[in-house]
Amino acid sequence: MNSQQMQKNRHHILILIDYRNQFWLKANYKEANFDISLLKSEFVKLGWNVEVMNFNQIDFKNKNYQGTYIIYQSSEDPNHFYKSYIEDCLLGLKLKGAILIPEFQYFRAHDNKVFMEILRDVNDSIVLKNPTSEYFGCYQDYKKAMINKNLKAKVFKLSAGAQSKNVFLLKAKNDFIRIPKKLSRSFSFYYWFVDQIKPYLKKQYPCYRKKSHHRRKFIIQNFVSNLDGDYKILVYGSDYYVLSRKVRPKDFRASGSGLFKYTKEIPDGILNYARKCFNAFDVPFMGLDIAEKDGKFYLIEFQFVHFGNYTLEKSPFHFFYTEEGWKIQESEVILEKEFANTINEFVQNKF
Repeated sequence: MNSQQMQKNRHHILILIDYRNQFWLKANYKEANFDISLLKSEFVKLGWNVEVMNFNQIDFKNKNYQGTYIIYQSSEDPNHFYKSYIEDCLLGLKLKGAILIPEFQYFRAHDNKVFMEILRDVNDSIVLKNPTSEYFGCYQDYKKAMINKNLKAKVFKLSAGAQSKNVFLLKAKNDFIRIPKKLSRSFSFYYWFVDQIKPYLKKQYPCYRKKSHHRRKFIIQNFVSNLDGDYKILVYGSDYYVLSRKVRPKDFRASGSGLFKYTKEIPDGILNYARKCFNAFDVPFMGLDIAEKDGKFYLIEFQFVHFGNYTLEKSPFHFFYTEEGWKIQESEVILEKEFANTINEFVQNKF
């Protein structure tokens, strides 16, 4: 690529949409989507050369994507079939020299609590380390790891799922066996039948070992007791949107409870904590679930791609950081404009 082409690509952004011509979801109504035309026009106003295409239109054979900025979405389709296809395309673009925003590892963490916890563990920032989790690829590994352990209350979470789906409290001794075994089930009659036959075919399979039928990966997270709720915080660059979420009666889960409230009366230090968590990663935006107990903060979950924007879209105000401290701005926000401005600021600061 010559210098003129490289200069051109520094201002070239490619917006990838899925087979339904959708990007990120909005909160207007069920399955509402970004206004792609508005998003494109906002980037154009900021001086970008913008192209919109479907994933299947990427030309890996003939086109050079060196230096092209890529913004994309993920997918929460059943069994992650289409998400797996997006993953292939994104890695291909990386091999062709494209710049993913955010980088691939942050896409990998979407709807994938196992990799989310791995990102937490490999990061050097101390603010990310509470609560801690263990993660497993099958029930058999979990069962071995739990032998002789002191079974204090824990939270079980399947790796995939949102709004408290597949999240359970392990409290009684039987919970530690029953719930992980049941929820990790991946039974297939065909492979079960093969398992019954092969041990008898000792000449062909002298060392055969039966496969696990509980291979849905999951995490076991330390339980923070006596919480009455948490805070969903969306970070778009320097703007912080905060939603208070209460737990349901006789429950411990705030996500998906519907007991939401916008309030300026938030715990002292929570925005500073959120800012430290955000700065620990190289991303333009982030969704954080943060709990507070006795002045201590806990990062329950976090996402970087395709998270819900209800907290931003419905908020009558947001917080932003200055050298004098945190300020509040009362205004309605246009999601597509905020998204484009955040990407533009991120690229200008990073590249």
